[in-house]
Amino acid sequence: MMLKKGKYPWYSPENVIPEQSRGVFHSLGNLKALPHFPTNIMEMQQLLASDDVAPKAIATQLRADPVMAAQVLQIAENIRNTRNPANPKIKSLEHAVVYIGFKQLSELIMSAALKTFKVPPSGFDVETFWNESYLIGSIAEYIVQRLQLKLPAEEIFIAGSLSNIGKLVSAFCFPPIATKLVREVSDPTVLSTWRKAESTFSFPDHSILGEIAALLWGFPTTIADAVRHHHDVPDPAKKPRCHTG
Repeated sequence: MMLKKGKYPWYSPENVIPEQSRGVFHSLGNLKALPHFPTNIMEMQQLLASDDVAPKAIATQLRADPVMAAQVLQIAENIRNTRNPANPKIKSLEHAVVYIGFKQLSELIMSAALKTFKVPPSGFDVETFWNESYLIGSIAEYIVQRLQLKLPAEEIFIAGSLSNIGKLVSAFCFPPIATKLVREVSDPTVLSTWRKAESTFSFPDHSILGEIAALLWGFPTTIADAVRHHHDVPDPAKKPRCHTG
């Protein structure tokens, strides 16, 4: 998880960032405006990472945060309704924790927490961003199911949903630039893409910004890889890497 620079003399944020992305990290002032996750989210992540923690203990911790608890229940019910609609409805937190699974729950809580961060005023529409992100996640999950790939559906959904978080980083840390990017891609006389707009304003690619943020925030490397490479064109001569957890 991200620690404030200088809190510990042995810690440096760039330690978790791949060498090819460190230049961007340093050139942008170490992304000082990137928000930190609240203490309760960090505590929940530590608990979920424990080897001997029981679902009941997770549920007890969730009850301390009614908003998070309600989100977990809703997420579990949405998953059940989509994949196993004939099964009984999920009504307890403990059942929801077991149904979702610790690893996916950890990622889902982190993803949900991102939506609670206050974004500075700019031309960037946060609600539109998340609506489009969830659509991307659903498409990614559908493709995996359609191709019958042996990959965790929920992990694929999260990876797809977070693939564009680099755009969110721009809105968090560089509101004036985010406004320029939005205007550029919204101008019908320009017909630009977000990446072309970034190039126009000599701004780093959002896939790099997203990878840096994903690693600093403590997301798994599978998520960071998806964020970094979501614009890459696959080489048909190479066998794709499959992350199964």
